[in-house]
Amino acid sequence: MTQYITVNWTLGGGHNTGTGPNLCRFSASKSETSQTQFDQNILLDNIPCNQSVSQAVANVPIPDQSGIYYLQFHWMAGDNSNWYNCAILNVDVIVNSQTHSTQVTTEIDNIQNNGSLSIIYNAITLPPINDAYKSVLVKFNGTSASGLTNLTVSANIPGSYVNGIYKTVGPQQQVISLCNLVEDTQQIYVSLFSSPDYVGNVTFTATVYEAELNFNDRQSIQISTQRGDIFYYRTAAYSTITSTRRMIVEGSGGRAYLSGPFNNCARDTLITTDPTYCLDLPLDDQETLRYYAVFFDEVYDGKVEVQKGRCSDYSGVSSLIVSILSLLALLLI
Repeated sequence: MTQYITVNWTLGGGHNTGTGPNLCRFSASKSETSQTQFDQNILLDNIPCNQSVSQAVANVPIPDQSGIYYLQFHWMAGDNSNWYNCAILNVDVIVNSQTHSTQVTTEIDNIQNNGSLSIIYNAITLPPINDAYKSVLVKFNGTSASGLTNLTVSANIPGSYVNGIYKTVGPQQQVISLCNLVEDTQQIYVSLFSSPDYVGNVTFTATVYEAELNFNDRQSIQISTQRGDIFYYRTAAYSTITSTRRMIVEGSGGRAYLSGPFNNCARDTLITTDPTYCLDLPLDDQETLRYYAVFFDEVYDGKVEVQKGRCSDYSGVSSLIVSILSLLALLLI
């Protein structure tokens, strides 16, 4: 399977005018001094390349075999001059493909990077996805003797860095939700991007869960959660201004923190306020599907449900004050 690395570059001044191609390419070689090997192993070619773009970016496919490679950047400038730059790339490919019904656990120990970037991905085979109502919760812990590593989740490209869907691995448990899987999705890819000095381990679980509610045939979803879970549910009011609707969480165990609405699946969101078990669904655009997050601080068994009525009429709840803390993860590449 093709892996990708996101590369940014900035071109210096000059060398932009003339009849030259103004193109860039990326190549790989196991020999730092063999231009012949670079020319024989072009990874990405004919990239428009000039100083009119202050900083450029490309997703570059990298070799699918483990080993130390030299990644070459080649600018064929407008004045027909040629400019080069290289970086050492340690491709350390570990693929774990596992079938599971609801949950899978994979542990990666002692990621040794040998002084260069390490990319590791896990391909997780899902149970049959026969509708677009399911999401995946990836929950992970990590330890670090040195360095940093990021974890990201994708349903499309293994080994790719997905902006906005990543977390920096640390000693505390963290989660990522990949929301509303497309019907017939067969695999997701959990990828780690480690700094050159990273040594540590990462353990994660991937759990498929029902994630969409409506007032026709999906009004209630039974839940059984663990400490630290954050689930995202999608729904809409589907009503007129004369008929109010709400979302509630009922059950027993720890505390639930319900928050929203969000316009998208807010994967870097933590709820950090008082327990909240009811939210009024907005009626300004009743047909718009919105996301609601529920954080559980301990084991919790019960249900998430949409109902008619206002939260002010539900179990004495008179006001809802929710504050959101957005966590910024460190982008390593």
